[in-house]
Amino acid sequence: EEAAGSPGGVAFWHTYRTILAERGAFLTSAPSLEYFARRIIPAPHPTSDETQRFFEENPTFLEHEFWQFFRVEGALPGSALFVWMYREDPSAPGGDFERLHSHDLVRYMATRLPQLRPRILSECLAAQRRDFSAYNARVFSRAWEALEPTREETLEAVADLIALLGAQPSPSVSLAQKSLLGIARELTDEQVDALVQASTQVLARSEKKLLRAHLRLLAALVKAHPGCASAVGDVVAEAEFPLDLRDRAAALVGAPPGSGNSDSSGDCGDEARAGPAGSAAPGATAQGNETGEGAQASWTFPDAPAADLPRTSHTAELPADNDAVVAALHALFEDASAGAALPALLTRISGEGIELAEADKALLAKYWRSAPNWKGANQLSYLASRLLGGMDVKDAPEAGHFRGYRRKGSEWEQHRGPVRLLHEQLRVALGDKPYDKPNGQDAYRFDPILTEPLEPMDVQWERQIIRAPYQKPVRVVRGEYKKTDDMRETWVIPGQTLATGEDSLAGALANVAGVAPEFTGRLLESGDYRSSGVAYAWAAWALQHNPDILAAHAMPVLQGAFVKFPQVIAPFEVIVRALGEGWRAPGAPTYSALAWASTAAQAPYRAIAAEAIASLSDTGRYDPAAMAGEFGYLLRNGWFGPGRVAQTLTDCASISALAGYRVAQTIAALLPSLVGIRGSNRMVEALVALAGDYGMRVCVPDELRPKMKGSSALAQALRALDVLPHAPTR
Repeated sequence: EEAAGSPGGVAFWHTYRTILAERGAFLTSAPSLEYFARRIIPAPHPTSDETQRFFEENPTFLEHEFWQFFRVEGALPGSALFVWMYREDPSAPGGDFERLHSHDLVRYMATRLPQLRPRILSECLAAQRRDFSAYNARVFSRAWEALEPTREETLEAVADLIALLGAQPSPSVSLAQKSLLGIARELTDEQVDALVQASTQVLARSEKKLLRAHLRLLAALVKAHPGCASAVGDVVAEAEFPLDLRDRAAALVGAPPGSGNSDSSGDCGDEARAGPAGSAAPGATAQGNETGEGAQASWTFPDAPAADLPRTSHTAELPADNDAVVAALHALFEDASAGAALPALLTRISGEGIELAEADKALLAKYWRSAPNWKGANQLSYLASRLLGGMDVKDAPEAGHFRGYRRKGSEWEQHRGPVRLLHEQLRVALGDKPYDKPNGQDAYRFDPILTEPLEPMDVQWERQIIRAPYQKPVRVVRGEYKKTDDMRETWVIPGQTLATGEDSLAGALANVAGVAPEFTGRLLESGDYRSSGVAYAWAAWALQHNPDILAAHAMPVLQGAFVKFPQVIAPFEVIVRALGEGWRAPGAPTYSALAWASTAAQAPYRAIAAEAIASLSDTGRYDPAAMAGEFGYLLRNGWFGPGRVAQTLTDCASISALAGYRVAQTIAALLPSLVGIRGSNRMVEALVALAGDYGMRVCVPDELRPKMKGSSALAQALRALDVLPHAPTR
């Protein structure tokens, strides 16, 4: 929670760290460590001594937090550390306000504290071999390159560099290839053998850039160490390559290039067309034929319709003892995803209760005091205030019930959305009475604590466009529209009316009619109140069998992420990851939600969206045509441009071979919607690269053919796409 940037966060962070240190523990969570990097460490300008003095005067920060950066995923993000933006260099007043990145901190530490350089270099390589996402591993490959290791340092790291060839992120493998290429002549026979054996993992990948670079590395290895030629030839012979790399590979094998069925002049009309959900995109195919004996066989990706997996369910177990309860409580203030364990935690609190030590009470009091603008929406502050009971907390805001979202003046909207329903559950667990006649309704009771997720539901969905000016009534927009000012996209279930106090908790949670009137309030709340992340994690658990309903509830959050930059959107990650997990094949609301998530203002959020789409693809629950339909609708109607979408889809394609193929199908299906869209050349260029890697033949739709003339970037990309052959690769 302190990492989310709440007011008074620095003091809270130091208090939290002190409490842990007294118990012999230190910060190990990504949010708290990222906050340390963003807010606690002075900006590491190369000419400033401030950062060096900070670590010399606080050696425990170096011994504990700094080295944890290399071990905890997400502690050092791959994008710019925004708090370091526009800070002056103390040694040069009125400086140029340079934007600083995570790897600038690593480079500064290795430069200013040279005794740390060997370990930092080693940790940079070790971090890339951990199970980090490509986005979170990127900072360490950049840091290694920024440190410009000497030849001697590179030779000392040979074993680590060879091991890095087996890493998942492409930039990490590329770094290892470039480093090893520069020292190929100086490798020992044992190191050469290890490198040749590790090559099997690289040659099994689909990224053409990595394959090309590795063939270059192996060629240099054979030239410098002729004795390894036979082993290299055996490894290369077992791999299969795209057509344009087979000559290079054959030169290493010592045999003529293999032949294959690579007809490149097929008529688009005879190729795979749009089929059922999950089938090949219009005008695109990657399906090859078995060739004759001695020739190379091509693969066929599964093109079965997107389908549900066998049903699964997850529910947190009740804490075993009081220490486990306290640990679960602290997790809520540190990690939004811990909200999924709230049913078990609240069941324990309402039953056997919880015993808090003085240090625990001090931490809860600190958080309660730091609550911004109390209006009852901050559920963690409410929980802290109630657990402290009669304890006098100076300067703490008044504890009250959840009033809803302000519309104007003294008017409030409250239609029992996720935050309000969680508040009801907290009141049940803490023994508070139900509301008395809210909004003129009859007094209503609160349901018992929800301990099982809602059962799967099959419902019909309709897209609903609303105009939602700030603190003004919401109006539904009918028919076509040309401008999107003050407009929002929502999804509704036909015939559903606003939830009332008479509805059960499950019925209210399955009701999305309140999203439209509460849209602005929910959007603002997702950034103003960090506890909203916990509330949506609880809702994601309750709706794990109904991801479309979760997506409909989350539309304000995800559309807020499109414009709120660089503010933290607390619920974003728990929502998007939940949409990518589970067992059900998504419907239109989920694809729409992922489309919005793909255009988030911050790169880390877009990386999360890419991982969610890849998860759906890899589990057979992804429909390229449906995803293209949502992207197309939003692009055609001017909700956003294609730039961020192209980046997200490119990131997704790098996660797995199947995800890359599904992305290629998605963009191919999206082509007709790109007519008249500025910047659409980036989408076409991404498709050209992917289609080339996968040997897909993609027809340029008639709508785009007039754009093939001229020298524009779009025209060049379309012409390149149009001449790609049907040449399925491995």
